[in-house]
Amino acid sequence: MNKSRNKTRITSVAVTLVVILMLVFSGPSSAVMVELDLAGLSNREIGQSGYFYFNVTIGGNERSPLANFTIDGLPGINGSQDGKLTFTMGGVGTTVGDSITDGNYRIELVEIHGLTGGSSGLQVFESNYDYAPYNGYGNGYSFTGDGYGYGYGYGYGYGTESDYTKLAYKITVDTTGATAGAYTITGTVNTGQPVKPAILSTTASFTLESRSASGGGGGGSGTYPPGWNDVTQTAITTATTSATATEEATTVAPTPADSIDSTKPDAEQTAAPDAGNETTPLKLKTDKSIPGFAATFAIAGLLAIACLMMRRKR
Repeated sequence: MNKSRNKTRITSVAVTLVVILMLVFSGPSSAVMVELDLAGLSNREIGQSGYFYFNVTIGGNERSPLANFTIDGLPGINGSQDGKLTFTMGGVGTTVGDSITDGNYRIELVEIHGLTGGSSGLQVFESNYDYAPYNGYGNGYSFTGDGYGYGYGYGYGYGTESDYTKLAYKITVDTTGATAGAYTITGTVNTGQPVKPAILSTTASFTLESRSASGGGGGGSGTYPPGWNDVTQTAITTATTSATATEEATTVAPTPADSIDSTKPDAEQTAAPDAGNETTPLKLKTDKSIPGFAATFAIAGLLAIACLMMRRKR
């Protein structure tokens, strides 16, 4: 009985420790959290518009210089000719709804929280917890020693749940001029300082399809075996082509007026058309062979194929 209780207690303690460790070590492994959400770029064709989100979160115990933001790996279009889109917080604005346009891109600030500036406590950590106030932990990078004394974030130790800074941008892109294919992009916060010049996000991917890749029709209706429609269409096309060729072969150009034989009776000759009456019919000579033979043969072949396919179905 005691052994059973001890096992239960050990199991409970082990589970509790695992949960605590998951909470402690969960979250992105980077100083300051940089996130990409590409859901708005899924299932897009060249020429269509899509959007994605670029989010930056600074923990409640951090304060970081924000020189600019870059997104690498984008299509080579207007605004990101080299695959890189660059913008600054001040260039977009710090009021929700502020936006700028750069080529095929429209960058809009859609959320801002706790933007606090100052010159004390300028440091970021190796990692951040992914729950408010998103405090950093691990080794720290101090920027005050580089002669740069201004940054954004609280940076005054572990604060309350609301003591963090967040910037969320919605980036709308017109894909006109892009090349179809898969793209893997990376978002970066650039501090402009050598001690920690770049804070990278995890990478994210999306695919652009060409218009022709998503077009086109499917196969038959499923009533007949696969390929039935293709065989039927080929036979009909062949029959139509043969019939047209036969009709053209049986038609002979009218005899020119200056080639009429004066030694033959008028009844056996075709008079030249009256210049003043274009409705005068012309007498045509016909071929002595059997007309429509090729068309008849093609139709017979089509019927034979139809009979064979129906027998296979049974």
